Amino acid sequence: MSMNVYSNVIMSRILFDAIDKSADLYGRERYFMDSNIQVIGNGLIRRELEQYNIHSDETEIKFIKPDPTSHICKYLKKNHLDNTDIDSIVLHCSIGAFGSEQETMIFDEVVGNFVPRFTWYYNRAMTHGSDPIKMCALIHGSCELHGYILREDFEWFCKVVNDGLDNKIFRREQGWDEVLNLFKETTGDVIVLSYTVTEEFPHASMISDEEDPDWFYDLSYEEQFNRCFDVLSKNEGLRISPDKFDTIYAS
Repeated sequence: MSMNVYSNVIMSRILFDAIDKSADLYGRERYFMDSNIQVIGNGLIRRELEQYNIHSDETEIKFIKPDPTSHICKYLKKNHLDNTDIDSIVLHCSIGAFGSEQETMIFDEVVGNFVPRFTWYYNRAMTHGSDPIKMCALIHGSCELHGYILREDFEWFCKVVNDGLDNKIFRREQGWDEVLNLFKETTGDVIVLSYTVTEEFPHASMISDEEDPDWFYDLSYEEQFNRCFDVLSKNEGLRISPDKFDTIYAS
């Protein structure tokens, strides 16, 4: 791991912003959530690969289309994989699930087509994970895009997080007590997520094409928040709510 990536893990934050209060999680908790998502997906990939290893008459593994520059390609042309091959393919997919310059595609039986590997891991969290695992996927997948929770879902959100804390899916010392207190104490009607390595909410580019609009910074924080959320709320896909536990993505 490079020093730059290591610094992002230690110093980054997932921000939870209401109009009157805020709280944050340590960035390392995002990586922990990602690892929980990967445990589900890696087990399913391994199970599929073991079918080729033991039972398949196929001459090529066809449910993974790798990054064409990857050394993994050579393994996907082989039948009767050994354990080293399987370990290498699973590692390739799991590392890439967090981000890659070139995308490896994995066949999603629910979608009926190949999807990017991050999408595949996200979908497997939704189809095979517990509610806290699904919440890991929602937070991890939407924090850079400003996922948001409306007041009507505050109680549900806190219940799922507390369940995750009780079952060691989340780690209390990473800032969850402050986040849960925010949900209890805010008088606002929405809480918006951000990730400190990218743009934090609210930001001028949400409502203006100007490079650095002075007028935006002259607004009060409350007005910035409200005007930006007016735009954000039109994207229902970023809303973190119970119905998202049943949502599968095709891209």
